[in-house]
Amino acid sequence: MTGEGGAGSAPPRDAAGWRRTATPRYDAPAMATRLRLVLAVALALGTVGCGRTQRPRPAVAENVLLLVVDTLRADHLGLYGYPRATSPTLDRLATSGVVFEQARSQAACTFPSVNSLLTSRQATAFLGRAYGDFSIPSAFPTIAELLAARGWATFAASASAVVRATASHVNPVGGYGAGFSRFDETCESREAACLNARFATFLDAQPARFFAYLHYMDPHHPYAPPATHPRRFAREVVGRDWVQAGNPDPIERALAAGSPPDVTPAELQSLIDLYDEEIAYWDTQLAELFADLARRRLRDRTLIVLAADHGEMFLEHGDVKHCRKVYDTVTRTPLVVWIPGGHGQRIARAVENLDVVPTILDYLGVAVTGVQLDGTSLRSIAEGAPDARSAYAYSAQDALRSVVDGRYKMIEDVLTQREQLFDLADDPGEQRDRLAELIPERRRLETALATWLAANEGPDGGARNAGLAASVTRVLRSLGYVQ
Repeated sequence: MTGEGGAGSAPPRDAAGWRRTATPRYDAPAMATRLRLVLAVALALGTVGCGRTQRPRPAVAENVLLLVVDTLRADHLGLYGYPRATSPTLDRLATSGVVFEQARSQAACTFPSVNSLLTSRQATAFLGRAYGDFSIPSAFPTIAELLAARGWATFAASASAVVRATASHVNPVGGYGAGFSRFDETCESREAACLNARFATFLDAQPARFFAYLHYMDPHHPYAPPATHPRRFAREVVGRDWVQAGNPDPIERALAAGSPPDVTPAELQSLIDLYDEEIAYWDTQLAELFADLARRRLRDRTLIVLAADHGEMFLEHGDVKHCRKVYDTVTRTPLVVWIPGGHGQRIARAVENLDVVPTILDYLGVAVTGVQLDGTSLRSIAEGAPDARSAYAYSAQDALRSVVDGRYKMIEDVLTQREQLFDLADDPGEQRDRLAELIPERRRLETALATWLAANEGPDGGARNAGLAASVTRVLRSLGYVQ
């Protein structure tokens, strides 16, 4: 979320420099009531999807570890072709996992992207809420609720000030704790090592089988890698104080005022260097996490999923940070799945974060009915089976909608009907609009996007949701999230 925890709205810090957070409190009766409702639905029925029946398949995992790295764009990772060695651990580990090369988040902002990821519902379903309410409504069961209802121990540790069970300075409601027997918020705005330590404490209790969700914030602005992290890309940071602090807010403020960004090429590169250092630090902690799982003999019994809620912009399309566009800088995200007993492979077809929840349920051998899931399990294509689905992925942010088939991508403004079309094979940076040239691809993607809009937003839903998204932006601005 742009401006999440930005300068000017930061909470107090302790002597070590960490932001102070309150101990999470829970409404136990309300949580129990909600869990009973989910259990009733889960026990009553037996399919996955909206109107789709899926026959349960044998489980291949006992546990699930879902890792979400906030603000991590795919093209700044080695396994997606980045020339810098920002992610040597992930690159190595990914050789034994399933790497989805063309994954997309459903929004370019933490809210509602995380809501969508945890429920397998379209991001637009979470618009139109009360002022500052970013929570997941009880009508949308989360993966934690579905698994808790079936006996899994559920745990979350989040460094995000948005993704919390209780209210924070940037989330007046909280509302992400449903289904989690423990939602640890003590690492808010702290580094990956803190989350790993909290997760280790949970594992020390030796849960019989678990679902754990870790939400890392390291690549999120301000880009400030720990002092103990040996820098490789940002040894010399060039620029003014705000550049030294890894804070792109002054650029955002200038753009919001209609002024050209007051940043030199060297300063912009320094911000990118610091962002890459944050990724490199997180990568060292991924090594620690996997090593700990191996020591506990859990690697071979745990399905591990790595995803991101969105990426980040560095003026590639005239903007910085996130929450406003649907170019691949903010919607193309990493998706890697490590399957017990599986082997490494790369899959080039377009997939979505919506597919994460159905995939987890499939690998656990869990079938649910009466719960709408907009995504589809990726197990079949991960195991080499034919896949008859249309290979499209969709994203929505403000008035913008996008559809991508892996190679070609269309962006449409639902208010102005302005369209753009890119050939990602020749132009991965989306700099050359080919709308007037690629007529067959234009017609095909227009049809796919129109069909998706009609099914998910209704005849006038795009314009209505654009208005709702604009109201969300006003809320974000009033709370200091955007400039």
